Amino acid sequence: MQPLKSAELRVLSRLALNPSLRQVALADELGVTRSAINQLWRRLESERGLKIGGTLDYGRIGMHLVFGWARASEESDLVDGFTRWLSINPHVSIVLESTMSSTLDTIIYFEALLPSEKQYSWFCSQLNRFRKRPYSLPVIHEKATRIVNHMNLGFFDGQTWHFDAGFQFETSLGAAKGYADVLPATVGKAQTQDGYGTLEEIIIAWLLEQNYYTTSVLLAQRMKRIGAAKISSGRTLRRRLSQLRREIALPYLSLKDVGLTQRVVICLYEPSSDLTMSQLLLAHASTLPKVHIVSGSEITILDMMLPQSADWFSLSSSLSNLASGAADICTFIADPLKNRKGLENMLSSFK
Repeated sequence: MQPLKSAELRVLSRLALNPSLRQVALADELGVTRSAINQLWRRLESERGLKIGGTLDYGRIGMHLVFGWARASEESDLVDGFTRWLSINPHVSIVLESTMSSTLDTIIYFEALLPSEKQYSWFCSQLNRFRKRPYSLPVIHEKATRIVNHMNLGFFDGQTWHFDAGFQFETSLGAAKGYADVLPATVGKAQTQDGYGTLEEIIIAWLLEQNYYTTSVLLAQRMKRIGAAKISSGRTLRRRLSQLRREIALPYLSLKDVGLTQRVVICLYEPSSDLTMSQLLLAHASTLPKVHIVSGSEITILDMMLPQSADWFSLSSSLSNLASGAADICTFIADPLKNRKGLENMLSSFK
C-alpha cells in the first residue's frame, strides 16, 4: 500500500467525520481552493476508490432485506448445497463463507433483497426447508430493522493503523455495559417495514446507493435505459432526487487500498428483550476502522475490515467474555474481496 499524503489524509479524515461535505465546504474548512480539493478528490477516486455511497432504507421502496447465517460442525455436501443455492439466487446480495472461525465451525453468512412480500415469504420458506432433513442445518435469519456503514480514520496516520482489536475494544465496551439501556441506538438507517416504491423511486435509490450525490442527468439516462414509460423534466427529477436523498439515504465514505485487508464478521444472536450486546455494538460502531452492520430484533452482524495486524481472535474472546452466556456470538474470517451486489444487479427482477 502506498502511504497517503498529508493533504489526502486531511480531506479523507473530514469526509469520514462528515460524509455529506461537498467539495466547496471542504475547501472552506481546510482553507484551500476548490480546484485544489477537486484535484485531490479525482486522484483519490482513481487511486483509492473514493466514493460517497448511500446507506438505503430498502423498506421505503418496498424491499425486504433478509440476513442470517448457518453453522455446521464440519464441511459437508449439505453445507455446499446450501451455499450453492444462495449463490445462484438472484436476490442474494452477498454470501460469506468462513475460512476460520472462533467456534471451529463452518459458518455461511448471507444477505438477500426481496422485492415483494410474496418473494420474501418464499425465500423464508426455503430457508426453513434447510432446517429439516436431509440438511438439518441450524439456519438463523430475520428481516433487517437497521443498517449502518461507517469508517473511522482516527486510528490511521496515512501509512499505519494503530487499532487494538483486543484489550482496548473490550475495555471500551465493558465500561459502557452498565449503561447499555441509555446508549443511543439511532445510528445508521432504520428500515421501513411496510413501504412501497415506484419504478422511478427504485431507480433513484439504485443511483443513490452507488453515489449519494448522483445527478438528474444520470437519473434521466438510467430511466431511459431501463425503459421507463415517462421521463419527467430535469427540474422535476432534481426535486425528486433531493427529496428521496433526504428520505431514504444516509451518506458514508468508502475507500480502498488503505491497509484494511482482514475481513472479520461477528454474528450475534440475542433472543431476549434485553438486547445489551446489540446496543453496545451499535453504539460502538464508530470506533471501528470500517464496518457494515445489519441488525434486527434478535440478531446483529458486524462485517468489519481491519488491518492485518489486528488480533481477531482476541476481539472474539473479548465479546464472548462480555456476553457471559446471555448471547450466542461467533466470529469468523472471510474473503475480503467479496462485495455486496446492491440494487444494480437486481433491477431486472424489479421491472
